[in-house]
Amino acid sequence: MAHALKADAGPPHAMPEGVTNWLLTLRPNGLILVYAIVSYGILIALLASALISDLQIMQRWIALTTALLALVNLGTVLLLHRAMQRRLNAEAQLAAANQQLDSRAAARMAEIEASNQEIDALTYSISHDLRAPLRAMSGFANLLEQKHGPGLDAEAERYIHRIDANATKMGVLIDGLLRFFRIGRAEVKVDLIDPTSLVRAAIVDLRPQAEEGDVEVVLSALPECQADAGLLQQVYANLISNAIKFSAGRPGARVEVGAHEERGETVYDVSDNGAGFDMRYAQKLFGIFQRLHSDAEYPGVGVGLALVQRIIHRLGGRIWAEAEPDRGAAFHFTLGGTRR
Repeated sequence: MAHALKADAGPPHAMPEGVTNWLLTLRPNGLILVYAIVSYGILIALLASALISDLQIMQRWIALTTALLALVNLGTVLLLHRAMQRRLNAEAQLAAANQQLDSRAAARMAEIEASNQEIDALTYSISHDLRAPLRAMSGFANLLEQKHGPGLDAEAERYIHRIDANATKMGVLIDGLLRFFRIGRAEVKVDLIDPTSLVRAAIVDLRPQAEEGDVEVVLSALPECQADAGLLQQVYANLISNAIKFSAGRPGARVEVGAHEERGETVYDVSDNGAGFDMRYAQKLFGIFQRLHSDAEYPGVGVGLALVQRIIHRLGGRIWAEAEPDRGAAFHFTLGGTRR
């Protein structure tokens, strides 16, 4: 029996706008679930259409199957579109972040370069413009003493000596300041080195100071480390010299150089049983020209520990101190690459 086919209002695969909008609101997991449900629906529709003999009902089943296929295809397209969109968005965000980082890096490099130029100008001015007046002061004071010394009274001679001594001290301060600035510009060459040999050489250089103060310097074996040999030797020379200076003249004066492990990190130590200091003022230790003792007690210019801290930071480490008044001090530092 023949049956007339009814015309549909639109193509069998046309997707209602409401369904499309609903699909667009789904997350990828939701789309996958819809995809699975529709796939099972298609399978059931196909099996059912094979069992139906009525032509009109079969047409409807075919139309339903076609619509389900369109839904699956739309879901697939949406999944691919969202995946591509997420990738494009991620790439755009990454490119923007890289551009921002490049801009910040360029700005930072410009700041560093400007700072370095200022430091160069300052060190040149310190090295040349400040030294000339000091040389003149010291030179004229010496000439005055040589030519008019016999005719000067004791007070005038004392003034001349003070002028010469302060000019000399200012020269030492300038030298320390220049060393401090130059350390920040020095090239760091990191290698695997043996600190024990460096410290042994530093102790040999400081032997006259230790013998004069009757200070015993004891060196224990130190583990190898990644550092710049020249810079690390300066660290030990400054720390050991300081320890000798603040221990000299005391009964049983002793300086110990060693290392220990702490939380998987190698910590290097320089300790003494000398004057020590009050930990309330520990924050001033590493400041340039900062001193915890008077020049009359312990001569110095307050640059050594500032240099040490600057070097340790350049080597990727940290430094701190522990002390008690009249019971000595201990300086500890780490180096980059010494974690076990």
